[in-house]
Parts: sequence; C-alpha cells; structure tokens
Amino acid sequence: MTILFSNANVVTLERTFFGSVLVEDGRITRIYEGEDDVMGEFDEEYDLQGKYLLPGVIDAHVHFRTPGHEHKETWRTGSAAAVAGGV
Repeated sequence: MTILFSNANVVTLERTFFGSVLVEDGRITRIYEGEDDVMGEFDEEYDLQGKYLLPGVIDAHVHFRTPGHEHKETWRTGSAAAVAGGV
C-alpha cells in the first residue's frame, strides 16, 4: 500500500519545511519539499493542512502514571494520547 501525507510542515533533524511524505509498504520512501507535484500513484492521500509531521519518530521510552496515579492517567488514556500525538 502506498500512502501520501501531503501539505505538511515536515520536521527533520536538520530543519522544518513545507512538503509531503510518501510511504510505501510501511516505509518512508521519499520526502518532497515545497509544493512539488508528487509523481506516481498512491492508494491513499492524507492532506495534513499545514500540521506538523515528524517522519520516522518513535518514542522508545515512556512513563505512565501507573501504579498509583490512575486518577491522572491510565495505560489506556496514556496510549491514546501518544497515538493522537503521532508517536
């Protein structure tokens, strides 16, 4: 499956710029800068409307407030927050 994430503020290690990211079979295959027309075919497109996109970011270390502070956060709410934040 090929997915295009378009019209995003792409954040890389070096800088942030307006562009698009192409993902093929779960891997980032190309990052486009600017409003270049993306050549090729894709199965799905998500117009990010200027939202920030951090391609390839993985949060390998996380703290949840369990046990003992479940009134603030649970595994379920903490995981949902991470997914909603794109990590």
